[in-house]
Amino acid sequence: MKMLNSALLMLSASIILSVLTVGSFHTAFADFQLSKPYVLDGGGYAFDDKTIENSFIELSFLPAEQVGSKIKMKINDGTIIFEGKDFLFKQFDADILREGRFLRLIGFAEDNQGEQISLRFFGKQLGKSTDEFVYELRGKLERSGEEFDLYYITRSGLEVAPQL
Repeated sequence: MKMLNSALLMLSASIILSVLTVGSFHTAFADFQLSKPYVLDGGGYAFDDKTIENSFIELSFLPAEQVGSKIKMKINDGTIIFEGKDFLFKQFDADILREGRFLRLIGFAEDNQGEQISLRFFGKQLGKSTDEFVYELRGKLERSGEEFDLYYITRSGLEVAPQL
């Protein structure tokens, strides 16, 4: 009988702990403020079956309009470094999904020679501090029929105006 009571007590404690964990899980995600500028930057790799390249991404964006759990992002400025070249974001469709848990970016970027690459990213929030967030971005880069996988670890937070 003591074993049964002990097992029931452990089961009850596990259920309560699970409920508390799930209940607090939602509050661990980002609360993006509409019309406030944010920056997202990080590094990672672009790779195919022949090569692995270092790559970096930086973008400035504004959470513009919220519909349900989706926030439309307006990209103010963005750069991706691929094969040692800077590609500037030209046209992008970007969203913050599920209260900041996920990011989605689709569009193209262009270097100063006019070469274009198309980009598709999906990001998952890994964690946050009081004012910054860490995202894992995975995606695809296409250039002239070649396709590369992308993998980045990035951080995002409110954009800070330079001190004069």
